Amino acid sequence: MAILPSIRASFLSSCLWDCANPGPEADRTVINNVPEPSLLFGEYFSTFREAIDFARIMHEGQRRLDGLPFLSHPIAVLQIVLSASKRLPRSAYVSAILHDVLEDGPTSREEIAEIFGERTAEIVAAVTRPRSPHRRFVLLHEAAYLMQMRRATVRNPAVLLVKMADRLHNLRTSEFLPRERRAALIEQTAELYLPLLHAMTPREAPFAAAHTKLLRMLEEELARQRGGGRV
Repeated sequence: MAILPSIRASFLSSCLWDCANPGPEADRTVINNVPEPSLLFGEYFSTFREAIDFARIMHEGQRRLDGLPFLSHPIAVLQIVLSASKRLPRSAYVSAILHDVLEDGPTSREEIAEIFGERTAEIVAAVTRPRSPHRRFVLLHEAAYLMQMRRATVRNPAVLLVKMADRLHNLRTSEFLPRERRAALIEQTAELYLPLLHAMTPREAPFAAAHTKLLRMLEEELARQRGGGRV
């Protein structure tokens, strides 16, 4: 069941508050990766706080393969988007926090649009992967997923930026994946993602600069993964 909009007013325990006032069981990785105060405590503060609260509820009880709470992943994706540019629309940063909630949580596109706006909902929906098919069709499924994002990027250039940041963090933490999944992640990034990303560089500033920086970061990480004997 989706969270009702009226619950928004009761989002009292935010991740940002935890970071400023960590308790004895606080997750240090999440705390250490909260974005810089100039954005968090400026005009974006209330929106970021609400988005992190929403993501925490949607991912409650979920953990990454590295053992950390799943919330550590969207926080890391937000950090990567911020490192690429601090001049993007607010929806780009908020959707980085929320990019997995449709796939993993009990919410809907309509609810995200009502709480966080249509532009954020559009990005989150575009980066949400359709239900996985039989393993025989994984590559075809991944190609169709990329085409879904490509179409959405024409309307909203932030779509690919969020996905690039998501992919980069997954590559950086791929050591925790089973060997076969890690090899597939690297192969798909090299054979499917990079050609599309090179062909889809946006023209609008600041999207173009952020895209170029994220693409370079992806290529560097991919080279490390391939050259470091990790696969």
